[in-house]
Amino acid sequence: VAAAARAAVAADLEGCDVYFGVGRGVFRRRVAAGVEALGFAWAEVDCNTNGERATAYDRIMAFYPAPSVVVASASGYHVYWLFWEAAVPADVALINKALARRFGGDSKMHATADALLRVPGTHGYTSHGNIYTPPRSIHIVRLNAELRYAPRDLLRLLRNSISRLHPTKTTTTNARNCPR
Repeated sequence: VAAAARAAVAADLEGCDVYFGVGRGVFRRRVAAGVEALGFAWAEVDCNTNGERATAYDRIMAFYPAPSVVVASASGYHVYWLFWEAAVPADVALINKALARRFGGDSKMHATADALLRVPGTHGYTSHGNIYTPPRSIHIVRLNAELRYAPRDLLRLLRNSISRLHPTKTTTTNARNCPR
């Protein structure tokens, strides 16, 4: 872990975007089939403006079940729900799809076991072809490492939460998948 942290800092200092793979497993290339276990579920919440960012943060903080970690990313937030023990990718995929539905995220691109997310403590230099000047800080804005879930309990809570909030429709989003 220490070597990976040093490499991330070095790459960041060179102006490179730095990402980590969410899954644990053996890889020859980035493929979901190589992922054996996951230690958390996540949602990516993208926003266009600071006003949208503030609204999205308020929605994240009001969400039940509460997230364990919230990271400010280059274009929004990465939100994590930590597990008590590692979970199989199929279980996490169900949870991530429920989270993507709730937050208006892209479940096909960012909720899969081969997802790459930005490393806190680095900077976002580019995103979707846009160059950020100045680079955007990637940092933890909320951390409660003791707040953990059993994957099946989290899925049950998410299904109940989603059905209460949106019994017949999905979350409305803008062009960048930022919840309204």
